[in-house]
Amino acid sequence: MLELVHPHINNVQAPATSWSRDLMAANQDRIQPSENDEYRSSGGLGQILSRLQSKFAYPPDMALRIESEVQARTHHLYKQAHFDFLTHLPNRARLYEYLNECVMHAQRSQSPFSLVFMDLDGFKLVNDSLGHHAGDELLRLVSARVLNAVKDTDMVARLGGDEFVLVLPGVAKKATLAAVCERLIREVSRPYWIENQAVNTSPSLGVATYGQDGKLASELIDRADQALYYAKEQGKKTYAFFSGLPQLRCQAEKPLQACITQAVEQGDFQLLAQHQVDIKRDQFVGVSLTLNWPDAPDVQALSDLDGLLGNHPDATRVNAWLWDSVCYYLSRWQRQAPDWTVSLPGLASRLASPASVDFLVKRLQSHGISPEQVHLNVGVDGLNDDSHLASLNAFSQAGFQITLSDVGRLALDLTRLGQVSLSEMRLNETWLEQQLKTVEGTRCVRAVIDMAHTLDASVVATGVDDAARAERLRQMGCDMAQGPYWGQPTAVGRFM
Repeated sequence: MLELVHPHINNVQAPATSWSRDLMAANQDRIQPSENDEYRSSGGLGQILSRLQSKFAYPPDMALRIESEVQARTHHLYKQAHFDFLTHLPNRARLYEYLNECVMHAQRSQSPFSLVFMDLDGFKLVNDSLGHHAGDELLRLVSARVLNAVKDTDMVARLGGDEFVLVLPGVAKKATLAAVCERLIREVSRPYWIENQAVNTSPSLGVATYGQDGKLASELIDRADQALYYAKEQGKKTYAFFSGLPQLRCQAEKPLQACITQAVEQGDFQLLAQHQVDIKRDQFVGVSLTLNWPDAPDVQALSDLDGLLGNHPDATRVNAWLWDSVCYYLSRWQRQAPDWTVSLPGLASRLASPASVDFLVKRLQSHGISPEQVHLNVGVDGLNDDSHLASLNAFSQAGFQITLSDVGRLALDLTRLGQVSLSEMRLNETWLEQQLKTVEGTRCVRAVIDMAHTLDASVVATGVDDAARAERLRQMGCDMAQGPYWGQPTAVGRFM
């Protein structure tokens, strides 16, 4: 069935599907029985049959029939040895054969390629509950969707069970690979109709790239498999890059401080930008920036990145980069949105000192930015630090906006609120979601909003993921919001 729906499985994927004409031609020879090495070494199949005809005096039509039968039989044997009988995809043997050819080509031409290891979440449940025939049908349907989700020049192979491997010639950029993985997740996760009932599954994916992750076929498959295992640990229906696994950039035995030093030297930290929305007027009013460490050794490191960096010897270098980035990007965004504000990560305020206020004001003004457009975030715990409060007040007097972030996550000392001039209070995403599930929690959220307004501070809700949540918060008096409903955090260079 798949041969009819996807004829390119055998005429493109059977030979080593390549991104260059010379490799395509070289691999095409391996699928054409009449050009097989076994026959070429003896002068070619035609010459062998010609000798047989001369020796045994075969009639010409019989010689042609023999040649046709030999070709058909050879092709059949090749398919048996190199293709999966259930899905008609290349099998493990053909995959390794092709990968070795890709490696040789990459060594000659410096052309990259990547490998995606995929398996299905919940496949065993389908097999156990509906039977193996349903599982087989699911594998066939998944194969068809995967083929439709990639280019004809990409190889899709089945290793066995619910494991598949994709080879993507000419692809090495993470952004491109991420787009491929997201497309695969989207397509494979759509419901299937098997035996008059809906069946659901989803893929988990691991990615490895030639060169940076390995230079042998076996290495690449092993490392893509490790990335897949890591992805499944993160909650399934997702993907991971081997280059992003904790052990690659920061081995477990290395101290976290050493990992941060290495990340600073390599420029691994990045800024993510997300729209901030005035939900009363339903319009974008600014940008919220967060620090990101793609190769952080663990989730805990990401959860307190500002704190970790604030206590690190290289913190001032990161902070200088942060302010440089703010000046550059906000001045660029102002061309389209002159009134926008930008909310900085907590690190900017953590390292702030009264002595640096004048310097930063002049730095911003040299880029056409007013201090009033910049929000400095301080955590609830930061209110207990007297020296930190003194710095924040100095910035506030210079025109900077002060935002109290993560409200709800930690106990708030109300006596400290009057010691700093707040312009915003940002509600913690997890706390807000939990509170809105109950009547009592909703009352608590309303009380926090009312308290903020009493202090002349606006309220920012985070993690808003749909219109209903946005409208509910608006009716409760919330002023601004951000979250997936208006867009996921994006690398600052690609924002707008």
